[in-house]
Amino acid sequence: MSIMSVPLPRSARALRLELKRNAVPYVLPLLAAVFYFNTLRTADGFPPVWTLRASVIGDHMLFEFSAFAGGLAAWAGSREGRRKTLDLVATTPRAVWARLSVALAGTLCWLLLAFGAGVAVLYIQTALQATWGGPPLWPVFVGAAGVTAVTVIGFTAGVFFPGRFTAPLVAIVVLVLDQAGLHAALGVTGPPGTYGLLSPASSPPIVDTGVYNHVAPDLSVVQVMFMGGIAVALFGVLGLALGLRPLASARGLRSLPAAFARGDGWLLRAVTVALIACGVAASWTAFALAGTARLDAAGGWEIPALHSAASDQPVPVTQSCTSSSGFQVCVHQAFSFYTGDVA
Repeated sequence: MSIMSVPLPRSARALRLELKRNAVPYVLPLLAAVFYFNTLRTADGFPPVWTLRASVIGDHMLFEFSAFAGGLAAWAGSREGRRKTLDLVATTPRAVWARLSVALAGTLCWLLLAFGAGVAVLYIQTALQATWGGPPLWPVFVGAAGVTAVTVIGFTAGVFFPGRFTAPLVAIVVLVLDQAGLHAALGVTGPPGTYGLLSPASSPPIVDTGVYNHVAPDLSVVQVMFMGGIAVALFGVLGLALGLRPLASARGLRSLPAAFARGDGWLLRAVTVALIACGVAASWTAFALAGTARLDAAGGWEIPALHSAASDQPVPVTQSCTSSSGFQVCVHQAFSFYTGDVA
C-alpha cells in the first residue's frame, strides 16, 4: 500500500478541507502588498542592525496582520450562524468544540504561515546587509502570540455574534486597540502604564540597542504570557458555545441525539472551565508583573520576578578598523558600514 493511499484520520481530513476552502489565501496578495509597502520598506530605511530592524515586527507588521487576522477569523467563526446552518450541523455526531476547533485551526494555520513567511523575508533581507549579530527571536514570539490572540478573539466574536458586519467591526476594533496601545506605549500623556507595556507596539529603539548590552527578554515574556492567556481563555469559552450561544436555546438545540450529547459531556465542560481558569490566571499574572516593570540602565524594561543577571552583562565588543592618512579609525563591527564616513 502506498503512502498516498493511507486514509487520514477524520480530524486531519476536516482540517485539510478547512485549509483548502479557507478565505485567508484569497487575501494573501493584498496582505503581501501591505507588508511590502509598510513593514519591509520601513525596515529598509533603518540601518542594518538586528534589534532595530526586528522592532518593525511589533510596530508595523503586527498592526497590519491583526486587522486581517481579526476580520478573517470573525468571518470564519460566523459561518454557521451567517448561513443559517446551526440546525443542520447540530445533528452531526461531533462536539461543537471539535467542529469549531477545526475551523479555527485552519484559519490560524494560514495566518501564522503568512506571518512566518513575512518574518523570513524581513530577516533574510537583514542578514544580507548586517555585519554583526544574529536574528532576535523574542520579537517573533511576541508577534506570533499577537496574531494568535487576535485570531481567537475574532473567531470567538464571529461564533457568538454571527452577522455580515461582525468581521469589519472586529477589524476596526482591533485597529483602534492597537493604536491605543501604541499611544500608551509612547507615553504621549505621561509614562507608559501597564497597558502600554503589554502592548507590542512601541517606538523604534535607538540604533545601538542590543549592540553593547543585552536586551532583557522580561517584557517580551510578559507580553507572550498575557496574549497567550487571552487566547487560551477564549478557546475554552468556545467549548461552551452550545450553552452560551443565544440562538441555541432559542431553537431548542439542547434536545440533541445521544451521540452529540456524548461529544459535549461533562468531561469536555470540565476541560473548558480549566482552560478558561488557566488563561485568566496567566493573563492576570502577566498584568501584575507588568505593573512591577522598571527602566534598566540600557533603556529597556526590567521585571524583578523574571530578570536574570546574565542580561546585565555587556556584550563583547568586536571592532572594525581602517587606516586613513596614518590614523587608524575603529568602530563596532555592527556599524562597519559607517567606517568610511567616520574615517
